[in-house]
Amino acid sequence: MKGVQAFPFETEEFSAAIGTLPQLFFDDERYKPLGGLIDRVTCIAAYELLRSPGEISLKGQMEHLNLDPQLSRAIVGLVLEKQLDSLGRNIWKDGARSLAKHLLDQLSLLYEDGWPIRKMRVLVRRLEFSYFSVVADPEWDATETLAEVYRLSKLKVLPHFLHL
Repeated sequence: MKGVQAFPFETEEFSAAIGTLPQLFFDDERYKPLGGLIDRVTCIAAYELLRSPGEISLKGQMEHLNLDPQLSRAIVGLVLEKQLDSLGRNIWKDGARSLAKHLLDQLSLLYEDGWPIRKMRVLVRRLEFSYFSVVADPEWDATETLAEVYRLSKLKVLPHFLHL
């Protein structure tokens, strides 16, 4: 986890690339090592060390960033979405399910204000996760989630956010 903290997030080059999709961002040769490190940390903590979701999430580790709050939120979002992607095909294992739910909850709160496209993306992932879950989660109501996606899709400022 210290390796992720030590990454030079403060560079202008990194700041310029932050508006891309997480999948595209971590495909860039400059950021593949960071993506690989996040993958390894997440999978080892979840599947081998059996850590709790709160311990695995890198959100708390990223609070040291002394950046513009908006940029800092974007970076934390990128890292958390990468952690969620790291679970991949193993998302249905016991430890991964609780971690995925925890990360989706954190991302939903992180993107609450001002990031409608990212928020919709997280809500749709939440719907997918809920649909394939063995046990229904009473905290996640599909009807409410769909209503929120619909509400966000009707925002008049949406074209401004399409790059996110």
